[in-house]
Amino acid sequence: MEKARAKRKSHLSNMSTFTQMETFINDFIQQNNDQVMEILFLKQNNKEINKRYNQLAKMFHIKNEEHQQLKKEVKELSVSNRKMERELKAIKDLIKKSMLSD
Repeated sequence: MEKARAKRKSHLSNMSTFTQMETFINDFIQQNNDQVMEILFLKQNNKEINKRYNQLAKMFHIKNEEHQQLKKEVKELSVSNRKMERELKAIKDLIKKSMLSD
């Protein structure tokens, strides 16, 4: 009878240990699943950030090219404007001279 009682007690103790191990394993799996979900979320978020970054980089590149082109045009117009101002001054001087000589 004592042996049976000790055997039953040992069996119950083993069952308790098994239940604790099972609970530990289930908790570990759940934590692992949570971490996997977080990693997947972060990967997706990273993809979206990279996509947006690439769009902005492309837009910056285009706008920078447009800016450089406009800068070049302004410089060319400035040179042309100075040339026309000199020509206009020369014409005015000629008109003054011709009016003075008359």
